[in-house]
Amino acid sequence: MTDLGATLAQNELARAVFGDLTQVRGPVGTVIYRWFTDPRARAGYPVQDHATESRALVADLRAAVVRRDDAQANDSVERLLRASAEFEALWRLHAVGVMRSRRKRIQHPEVGLLELDCQVLLDEERTQVLALFSPAVGTPAAERLGRVRRIL
Repeated sequence: MTDLGATLAQNELARAVFGDLTQVRGPVGTVIYRWFTDPRARAGYPVQDHATESRALVADLRAAVVRRDDAQANDSVERLLRASAEFEALWRLHAVGVMRSRRKRIQHPEVGLLELDCQVLLDEERTQVLALFSPAVGTPAAERLGRVRRIL
């Protein structure tokens, strides 16, 4: 993904888990814009995880905006401020954070809850990120991902 949340590439299993996010283009095609403006973006996450995900996305965007300080980043923020009262409230908290690793819980419609550990790698310029997902140890995620793979 770009540092502003536009998905550049996904493998087949990621498309099966998250949907094909590479087809959504433009400023409204970012993960964070969809999270705050399209209820379908949150449908795959347990409701109790929404607030944590919202805070993490906003803090990560703030870090990218500060680092970039360019028109594209500022336009993304302005667009979100106009589109979402929730985003606006979180933005005003001024939290800054760069995602490195965390646990994500995805509610897959066919196999159920997937608990995934996510490692985030940044390129040297910090303009692109690679999110690597693996099944969380001690959960049924590996078996369930195997079922997703068989469905493909």
